[in-house]
Amino acid sequence: MAKSYGIFIIMNLLVVNTIMKYQKTVFVECCLLLLFSVAGEAQNKQFQNTKFFNDRNFFKDTLYIEAEFIECGEWGGHEELSKIYLSEKSFYVDYMKYKADCDKIAENNGKPSEKIVRSIIKKLSNKNEILIEKYLKQVLDSKLIAEVIGNFGYVFHVYNSDSTLNIFVYTINGNTKKEYLNFIKQLL
Repeated sequence: MAKSYGIFIIMNLLVVNTIMKYQKTVFVECCLLLLFSVAGEAQNKQFQNTKFFNDRNFFKDTLYIEAEFIECGEWGGHEELSKIYLSEKSFYVDYMKYKADCDKIAENNGKPSEKIVRSIIKKLSNKNEILIEKYLKQVLDSKLIAEVIGNFGYVFHVYNSDSTLNIFVYTINGNTKKEYLNFIKQLL
């Protein structure tokens, strides 16, 4: 009986020791989780406070936002181009919309011929700058979920003149088109 009582005590000590090790592990894991959560929140706040429209991002540089539509099928369609730039401490957008002539594809090396139908130069307000930042995030999201498509689709391209930013979305997704059209409508 004393022998079995000794085994009982040893077993209890092993169980208590295991529980204590488990509690230490859980405690350490909770501390690490809390630490990474706080670090993640700080990084998230830093990202949210990052301002895209500043002199450093636009020093001798231009942001281009292009869209190509598909009214001519696999040969494309009309194009729209917005150039966003800094001039004398203010930001501007130079927007151009082209009209595609689908009947002159053969004469233009497989692309529809185009002519400018709308051109606007506008000084950007703070609201416009926020709108552009929001659209940049939408284009990036569209790129991350873009499906592989066949031989025709909409093209949405955001890049800067030194190519340090280059997001190219080739999609048939109507939501990406709607987001762009809504963006341009609000911007202009």
